[in-house]
Amino acid sequence: MSVALTLRRLSVLFTLALAPGMPGAAATEAPTLPTRPFQSEDWNLAWQAFIGAGKVQEAYGLALKAVAARPASRLWWQRLAQAARWSSHPQTALEALTRLAESFGDRKALREALNLAIGLEEHSRTLGLLRLAIHAGMATPAERRMLTGLYLDTGQPLAAIRALQDEFRRRPEPELLWEQAVIYRLIGDPDKELTVLRAYQRRYGPTPRVMLAIATREYIQGHFERALDGLIAAQSRAKPSDTAYWETLSGLAWMLGRYDLAARSARVLVHHGKASATLYQRLVFIEQYTHAHKAFADAERGWRVTHDPALFMSMLAIASSLTPSRPWLERAFAELTPDEARQFADRTFYWTSLANLRAQQGDFESAATAYRKALRLAPQDNNILSGYLWLYADQNKERSLRPQLGQLERRAANAPALWGPLAAIYAALDEPQRALPWLKRQWPTHHGDPLWLLNYADTLAQADLDRQAWTMRRRALTLLETTPTHASTKQRENRRRIARARLIATLLPGDPGRRAMQTLAATDTSREARVAVLGAALDAQDMMLARWWREHAFTHASPPAWAALSLALADNDGPAIARLLATQRDRLPRRDRVDAAQRLGWDPLALSLAWQGMQGEPADRRLHRQFRELALPRAASIGVSSSVQSGSGLLTMPGTLDLRDWLSPRDRLQVSASLAAQHSTNSTQLGTPPAAPDDLLVQWRHLTRRGHFDLSLSAGHDLASWFRLGLAWTRTWTDALHTTFEATRGAQPTATVPLSLGGLEDRLAASVDLRLTPRDNLSAQFGAAQLYAQGGGALGNAQTATLTLRHKFWFAPPDFTLDASLSGARYQRATRLPPQLAALVPGGQTPDVAFFVPGSYVQACIGGSFNTHYQTDYAAKLRPFASASVCANSAYGAGYDLQGGFALPLLGPDHLAVNAGISSNFGTQNSPTAQIGLSYRYYFVPLP
Repeated sequence: MSVALTLRRLSVLFTLALAPGMPGAAATEAPTLPTRPFQSEDWNLAWQAFIGAGKVQEAYGLALKAVAARPASRLWWQRLAQAARWSSHPQTALEALTRLAESFGDRKALREALNLAIGLEEHSRTLGLLRLAIHAGMATPAERRMLTGLYLDTGQPLAAIRALQDEFRRRPEPELLWEQAVIYRLIGDPDKELTVLRAYQRRYGPTPRVMLAIATREYIQGHFERALDGLIAAQSRAKPSDTAYWETLSGLAWMLGRYDLAARSARVLVHHGKASATLYQRLVFIEQYTHAHKAFADAERGWRVTHDPALFMSMLAIASSLTPSRPWLERAFAELTPDEARQFADRTFYWTSLANLRAQQGDFESAATAYRKALRLAPQDNNILSGYLWLYADQNKERSLRPQLGQLERRAANAPALWGPLAAIYAALDEPQRALPWLKRQWPTHHGDPLWLLNYADTLAQADLDRQAWTMRRRALTLLETTPTHASTKQRENRRRIARARLIATLLPGDPGRRAMQTLAATDTSREARVAVLGAALDAQDMMLARWWREHAFTHASPPAWAALSLALADNDGPAIARLLATQRDRLPRRDRVDAAQRLGWDPLALSLAWQGMQGEPADRRLHRQFRELALPRAASIGVSSSVQSGSGLLTMPGTLDLRDWLSPRDRLQVSASLAAQHSTNSTQLGTPPAAPDDLLVQWRHLTRRGHFDLSLSAGHDLASWFRLGLAWTRTWTDALHTTFEATRGAQPTATVPLSLGGLEDRLAASVDLRLTPRDNLSAQFGAAQLYAQGGGALGNAQTATLTLRHKFWFAPPDFTLDASLSGARYQRATRLPPQLAALVPGGQTPDVAFFVPGSYVQACIGGSFNTHYQTDYAAKLRPFASASVCANSAYGAGYDLQGGFALPLLGPDHLAVNAGISSNFGTQNSPTAQIGLSYRYYFVPLP
């Protein structure tokens, strides 16, 4: 409609500019107008004169005066219209032509007036003239259509609709209905708009344009399904050029979860190069989980067409999900120019994807740099940090992370994304005890993954928890045998096959395991499979097979360091062991490199390696044993101890200084001196004890091949001066049987507090220790003693026996143990108390031997303990210990004993223990006894 108006306006302007019949400028001048009253002949003559002379302005003025004088003169109105056009007075020409059309019914003037009004954009005048032309039957279809636009231009939309309805009755064209719907939308009447659109649909079918409009109204009203159904109905008639229709159909289908329809609709525009970035993104999202390769191609095409950053990021996401991802990541990054790459400098996923690509290309430094840039953008993102840690773990560079591991552990406490890489790093660092807590945290979410379970089992075995490792491997094998594969990649399927062969070889040794490894060796040439076969041969201690497999399977690459060391140790190949220690020490398991150094006789290096191993893995019991065997028994040491004890009316505070030194590899000399401060706290229980007893001990220990001899000499002063001589022999008969025999002259008795202060005993004792199972231990002690007083005089004799059964619930710290014992003592008292002991008897009581020598008893006890050996043994980190037991004593009734404390190193190879305890009616002590003690020992061990 606007085009028609424009063309008509141009024609009017040309008409005004080139009006036909206009006189030439060279015409002769007309005579002057008469001044007498109007006479038609005179005015006509003047008109002709003006026209003949080309004086159009004078002719225009004459016509104005003439129509004013004779308004009913049709001729002069015609002349005025003509003169106004010649003299460039279009408004006057329009007025004159309109008067001719309206008052005189001049059809030609009506046509000219209509054209001029259109050209002058006189909408109101044009509207009136157009109605007049329509009434006269002169209007063309285009002019009748123009009426609608004029009504809209003059603010009469309802009149425009009526005009369209009238025109539709004359000429039922679909465009007339469509324009009605458009006007109803403009004036905000959706119900009538929808009515018109429905009428259009019924009469002309579901065209894309109309169904799109109907769908819009349905969508606004919340009828989403009906809107989509309407769009689908027009699908067969839609053309690729109907961009709005296809975009709307795709968007509505997407919103309602009809993803196939959304994808098909989007692809119509994609194929014809009319798709927007949003459509490409939608198409990529729909396809990336089912047709990843196709989705990548769509993202790539969308990026080339639109250069939308979201599409490039989609390319990276899809490429990262594919296996192998390297070719797809290379293809994605190849699409970037340096200028385009700069716009992703603040996108963390861009940098992590680049790091993934560089890691697969073997460029560790570039990968690490990319990860660091991502971490600078999102320092709190644990997923990025997890990828960074996995990079170090996968590239065997975890040792460079050691300074940050403490900080990483604190951050990982509430960050599950970091548990996996931390466990892998600690396992690679040969610190399984530190890896296990992070694996335990992953159990709820990973216990159904057999590959993860196998890694867990390997870490348990690395930590010497073989029983738990066995259980975990059985679970992993069961899952591999019974769970459907669902392996999305060939690489994962290969890993499952290798894991199954390893598990069978471990759990089913013999023919089943051998056949599994034979099959694996014949079908898989990957390094992981070759290492698995070598490891199975070494585990089975089949060294001939291991050597043969190494020669044939590792001709172009070296086997792992641990496997090479195992073979070298088995062959007693000193040069190979030395070479591995020199070149691959960091790749060797901690305990194996200690064994290797010992095998070579390099005890200082073995000691140093054991110490370094314990620093990294404080809970490794085998490293502790190696360190103790290498260092502590052979090291000179100095120890101090002090305690506060209260019981049976005596408060004592002893202090001891102890020095130990090895005179030779088999002979150790020990010298210790002690001094105590003590006094009576309850005169009804104890008389006056010595104020400051002291003693000096010298002991010599000689090691034998299967045990040791001890000879000790000591002297001191308590109630009187005393001298002690002792001899002991300990023998290891088998790994499960140990015996000890002891003879002592002048030993200190401990049956009662008064007896320990004033008595001595000559004692013979024997003990047997038998390990029934790895968890159960049985021990028996027997003793006989002659009791006498310091300063002379007999007190009696005693026979004692104890039978103890211990059952360990757990081997690793805390090593909980159940203890049960049965003991008894038989005492015979002398008839008379030596007079020098009377000072220890409370005032008011008759001095009697019974005050010193207790009555015979039988006692049964049951209790538990954990970590009690750390009270005297080296602890590489803080270790608590405790024991508790309850007893039934035939002489003193029920009793209890509670002990607890902790041990830890302070300065390196040293041992600090703090303990406290309380007991009552335990043994022959028939009153509460409390104690607090502290001991410290430093070992002079040469360490790096």
